[in-house]
Amino acid sequence: MTLHPSADLALLRVNDGAGIFTPFHSVGQIHGAGDGAVAFGYPEDSTTAGLAPVPRMFRGFVQRVFEHKSHLGYSYVADELSFPIPQGLSGGPVVFDRNPWEVVGVAAEVIEASTYVRTIAEVKESGREYYEKVRAVVQHGVAVRLEHVRAWLDDTVPPAGAA
Repeated sequence: MTLHPSADLALLRVNDGAGIFTPFHSVGQIHGAGDGAVAFGYPEDSTTAGLAPVPRMFRGFVQRVFEHKSHLGYSYVADELSFPIPQGLSGGPVVFDRNPWEVVGVAAEVIEASTYVRTIAEVKESGREYYEKVRAVVQHGVAVRLEHVRAWLDDTVPPAGAA
């Protein structure tokens, strides 16, 4: 296994002599906000008896491209996705919905954003007021944008036909 020096990304070499795994043809590119994205993985499902990984496909949009500084210590150019990245989806491929044979990203983590909804005021017996602010929390997925680590990918695993 080879770890990227700053992005939340690792390459694992496998020998698929049985031909079960179909590799992606290439690293593609999502242009920016509004482009469709699809991710696939095995998030755990707690609604069954015990926890079990369930194959799931997530479909949404790239909301923005940004320089992500992760609380995990990583730093990389990322796509913010309109769907969250639950446990079991991270590390999975993200593809452009019109070219699913090209991988464009790797699902990495989830970030939360909060929005002010309202303030509630309550008057106590002694005349003191108590204020409570209500916020809505939204989760967004973060994917490592592979086009920005392409040189590292090519150095680590040379493209087919390269010397």
